[in-house]
Amino acid sequence: MEEVLGILGMVSLMVGMVAVSIQRIWGGFSTKDYFLTARATVIVSVACSLLFKGDALGVSYLATNSQTLWIYVFTSGIVYIWLSLSLKWFVTKDLPSCLFCFLALVGLLSCRVLSSTENLMIMFASLAVLMLINFLFLYLSQQTEELHNISSRYGLSALLFIMLAGAALYILSPAGWNLARAAEISSGFGLLESYVVIAGFLFVFIFALAVAPLHFWFADATAPAVLPVAAYFSLVPVLPLWTAFIKLHHQFLQPLMHNIDDLYILFGILSILAGAIGANTSRNLRRIFAGSGIFHFGVMMLALAVLPDEALFSGAKYIQIYLLTMTGIYTVFYSFKSRGDYLYNLNMVGGFAKVRPFVAGTMLFFMASLVGLAPLPGFYGIWSALKSFADVRCYGLMAAMLGCLMFLIPAFLQVVRAVCFSPRKDNFDRTENNIYVYLVLITAFMLLLICQPRFLHIL
Repeated sequence: MEEVLGILGMVSLMVGMVAVSIQRIWGGFSTKDYFLTARATVIVSVACSLLFKGDALGVSYLATNSQTLWIYVFTSGIVYIWLSLSLKWFVTKDLPSCLFCFLALVGLLSCRVLSSTENLMIMFASLAVLMLINFLFLYLSQQTEELHNISSRYGLSALLFIMLAGAALYILSPAGWNLARAAEISSGFGLLESYVVIAGFLFVFIFALAVAPLHFWFADATAPAVLPVAAYFSLVPVLPLWTAFIKLHHQFLQPLMHNIDDLYILFGILSILAGAIGANTSRNLRRIFAGSGIFHFGVMMLALAVLPDEALFSGAKYIQIYLLTMTGIYTVFYSFKSRGDYLYNLNMVGGFAKVRPFVAGTMLFFMASLVGLAPLPGFYGIWSALKSFADVRCYGLMAAMLGCLMFLIPAFLQVVRAVCFSPRKDNFDRTENNIYVYLVLITAFMLLLICQPRFLHIL
């Protein structure tokens, strides 16, 4: 009975998908109706997950504990905010939103399964679904030849890595799909089989997480996509992906390949360099913050290499602080609007602070947190990473991280100059009330973390 109750949170998401589909088939429903159904489904799913905490379908498939439950609640909160903010764009453009809302619920369900599963087949099936959703969201955004090319490249690349992961699953066979036994079974493989298994499982995650050198799709897809799609890429699947990858590393990759830490260090160094350089070579707001994301993902890889035993908890906190801040940043992006179109280049948002001082002020607050300015919550993450490197005497990694962080700051200063000091070239649309509400809530929570650092432990 407990196992049955444990799946109610996921069943409610499926019911929500069916409800959205029925609305589409029945006809006569507005864009607001689809979004209302999707948001109500998220609330019901979270409530069911909190009330009924059993292991869904048994611990060998979907294990629910306080960590995975909090990750789902946190991700669901981001999804709810994202859906609320995205509604206005569909209403303004008078575009159908049924598929968008349906994909949002499918993505949330896949995130729940991905972060909870202990079965490699289920894990990579969920990952494949998330990649398909990414491709479909890009397809929905196809308004230019550039986006068409980007979606084609992403689809082909994702298919290649999914096929590689499929080959690894085939070699393991169903007996090795249980994550607890996978390393033990793989240890008896030959050299070629072991390399295929490691490469299949590792690189599909490196690609999905946008870690260098497989980060090429993230900034390219985020920059030209419509804002609701760009926000999805940057916010929704990030925490479940990292949770699944850290679990895969601890239970499978590290026992199978003892020198994998050196590979993580290479990926981490490449990512912090690529993120800092990419942010400074663009004047597209979304590309700048995508570069910041790639930098922070690189820090995660370095932490995973240096402190693998602590990465499961400290890494989850680091990513959640980053996502909390980025949710605030993207909430501000929804207020960068003129004549119904969202603005994305620095020269478009000149003088924004003169007409929307509160929104601009919160953006500066979030950016200061991203670069680790004390005593903001982002400082906790940056300081923890630096302290971890110092504790194990990895002073070279400390220097590389600090150097790239300093190189990231000029990109943020460009944003500050454009928003606060450049002359205004355009009229900005009125900022919706829900944007102010979410900015106040996110800012208040971050201030609470400053005043009461013990609340960081809930992350």
